[in-house]
Parts: sequence; C-alpha cells; structure tokens
Amino acid sequence: MRYFNSCIFSAGLQKKNNQNDAPSEEETRHIQVEGLIQHLLDNHSMCWSDVCWIKDNSELQLQNPTLKNCTQAEIENF
Repeated sequence: MRYFNSCIFSAGLQKKNNQNDAPSEEETRHIQVEGLIQHLLDNHSMCWSDVCWIKDNSELQLQNPTLKNCTQAEIENF
C-alpha cells in the first residue's frame, strides 16, 4: 500500500511544483499497477526514485511479502 500511495503523493507534488515531466493521471495509474507488480517481482526499472529506494540503492533488498516466488497465474490474480 505504501508504494501505491507514494506514487500518488509523488505525482501530486510534481504537479504542484509545475514540473514539466510530471506524470499524467493515466501514467500514475499505470505505475501504480504495473510498476507495483514489477517492484514486487524485484524488477525496479519502472520504479520512480522518490518512491522506491531500491532503484538507486541496489544493495537494499525487497522485504516480504513479494511476488518473486509466485506463478504467473498468481501474479495475474494479484
């Protein structure tokens, strides 16, 4: 839930600060769902640095629960 909420907070802060590269509502929803799935699979390529510390600090490890040991069907159900 923290990842999901952090995406909203980050996008809102970027828009408030009038940043040119602030994500659209559609991009935010995409990263909240697809980005979260990839994050939980320990793939941080889609993560935003201000949301996921692992993206810029590869020595950190993802805490459980994750999706790393789940089947494709379980991931799709998630």
